This record gives sequence, C-alpha cells and structure tokens, in this order.
Amino acid sequence: MTKFLPNIDKKRKMSILHKAVTVELNQNHQCTAKTKTRKDVKGGGAKPRPQKGSGKARIGSLSSPLCRGGGVIFGPQNKKKELKINKKERKLAFKILLMNKKKDIYYLQNNFCNFQEPKTQNFIQQIKELKLKFILNTNKNILILLDHQNIILLKSIANISNIIVLSVKEINLQIILKADTILISFSAFKYLKKRYNV
Repeated sequence: MTKFLPNIDKKRKMSILHKAVTVELNQNHQCTAKTKTRKDVKGGGAKPRPQKGSGKARIGSLSSPLCRGGGVIFGPQNKKKELKINKKERKLAFKILLMNKKKDIYYLQNNFCNFQEPKTQNFIQQIKELKLKFILNTNKNILILLDHQNIILLKSIANISNIIVLSVKEINLQIILKADTILISFSAFKYLKKRYNV
C-alpha cells in the first residue's frame, strides 16, 4: 500500500474516518422504538371536569402528557435521521484506515487453506507453515479476507472464536476497525486496490 494519500493533516483524516463510521452505524441502526403522543392515545375526548370551580388546574383532555396514561412528550418516534457521505469521502476513509492498519496486514497466497476436508488441525498446520503461529496464541481479533467465501475454511475455524473469515466484498469500516490483525489473499488485495485505489 504505497499509493500517495492526499495531503491532509491527521485531524482532518480522523474527521473523515469518524464521519464514514458514523454514517455506517446510522445505516445499520434499526430504529424501532416508538412512544404514543397525545394524539395517538385512545380516548380523552371529553373534558374531564369543568373549566372553573373545582379548585384544581384546568385540563382539557385525559390524553394530556400531564395525566397518568396520557401521551409522552418528545419520545422516540421510529424515525431515522438519514446521514449521507460522498463516494469519494468513503473511499478516502477506507484508504486512511487501511494505511493505518498496514503494519498489521499479512499477505496470503491465493491457494491458502485449499484442503479437501474441514479440519481445524489442517488450518493450524498451514498457519504454522506460513510462520503466522502468533495468531493462534492471542485473544486479539483476527480477520481473514479472501476474494470469495470459503466454506471449508469457515468450518475449519468454527471453534476458534477470535478468527473471522469474510469475502473482501462483505467488509465495512467497522469490521476493519475491530480487527487487530488482517490476513489477506493477493487476489482480495487486488480487488481492494482496484476499488479503493490503495
């Protein structure tokens, strides 16, 4: 990853990255909470008591937020605030993040884990051959990126909790941020290079 990054100071880079991650989180947010306002509460049509003479405060409806069982003031309304980011900014955010992670990226041959049956032992053996044994003795998050999803590899690492295998087309900024070490095949890196110009 030696491509030239635009001449942007560190503060601006972090600002772009923060914006991109915030937009991503916003897009994944379900936004299902909703409360009833006074217009949604059933009943409350009749005036509960006369305007004057009771000695109490005047009240027009039992659906008022001041009454028990009435509506809620300023509660969540199941509306999502749509945040947007330009394509160029998003690409730049990916580039900044990958450049920051370059010390933790290791490259794999395209035939990585090309074995016939899913066995954890086969995966461990291949990792040892590549002199990447350190990823087996750590609790850090390991991300393996391939050009396509590998079912045999997925089954082989099913009982290793800190390793995730993904196709390079499935990644987003959050996944890369959470990864402490990234193993990427050359074909997957070629895809990243073409898409994000890293």
